Amino acid sequence: MRKINRLLDANVNRAREGLRVLEDICRFVLADARLTEELKSIRHGLRDLLDAPDGLLVLSRGSDADVARERPVPRRMDLRQITAANAKRAAEALRVLEEFSARGSEIKDRRYLVYDLEKIIRQKILLQQPFYRDVYVISDNPAVLIKAVRSGSRVVQLRDKKNDQETIYPKLLQVKKLKETDDFILIVNDYPGLAARADIDGVHIGQDTDPAAVRKIIGADKIIGWTTHNITQAKKAAELGVNYISAGPVWATPTKPGRPPVGLEYIRAAAVLSELPFVAIGGIDLKNVREVLSAGADTIGIVRSAGDVKKYLQLIRNGE
Repeated sequence: MRKINRLLDANVNRAREGLRVLEDICRFVLADARLTEELKSIRHGLRDLLDAPDGLLVLSRGSDADVARERPVPRRMDLRQITAANAKRAAEALRVLEEFSARGSEIKDRRYLVYDLEKIIRQKILLQQPFYRDVYVISDNPAVLIKAVRSGSRVVQLRDKKNDQETIYPKLLQVKKLKETDDFILIVNDYPGLAARADIDGVHIGQDTDPAAVRKIIGADKIIGWTTHNITQAKKAAELGVNYISAGPVWATPTKPGRPPVGLEYIRAAAVLSELPFVAIGGIDLKNVREVLSAGADTIGIVRSAGDVKKYLQLIRNGE
């Protein structure tokens, strides 16, 4: 019986640990009181659903002899991965507890609630932090974007300035299909209607487009990115309900002909003053990317050097 109690103790602790991480994300990152209380309620109520007294479970504890104690802690890339890992941890532990408790059906209800809450939390994080320490790849070629995702990029944009929406739509679906196997963000440039129609993650717009009008088209659960060229525009973006901004062009680039570069000063200002995540973009390559990162950017946008995703990611995530 002691071994069963040890199993119960280990899994109630695992479930509560996973739930506590989710709870703190909702409390301190998302500032969502309702989600915080829901997770807290599940966490506090767990031991009441078990047959064994709390003191008996603690007495059966044998953490010093746990064969899994020396496993390394996996490195998570961002809040979405942290959320997924801890929701999985909590749900798996709850599944074990179901099998060993007379009140297994009630524990099962909690497990399914965790599944639902994970989806809600991940969507909220997506809107608040679409990217972090990443390479944002932009292209009119679906094959380029697919290769970028497979090389490690977690945010890509289909930007096609030459074709109409009916031509762009199947391109979006081609890239979207990769979501069946890969976790990444797919953005379309200029066309909020296409973002809604293809049911992708969001749209990127320029200064000539009103974010409020775009929000009416795509809804509250999709991402709006907005091009900015100075800190005044960046501050305005936060007021208008934009989810992220691009900052640039840092240097002159043929993809933005006639647009004067903003230099590194704007990147430094955005890193300190912007309330929103930002992607530094424009004329960035492997020779100058370290300067952009040193200025405070954690995500860089690339067009012409999309084949170098792995090299950029090494620099961004490992400093190599």
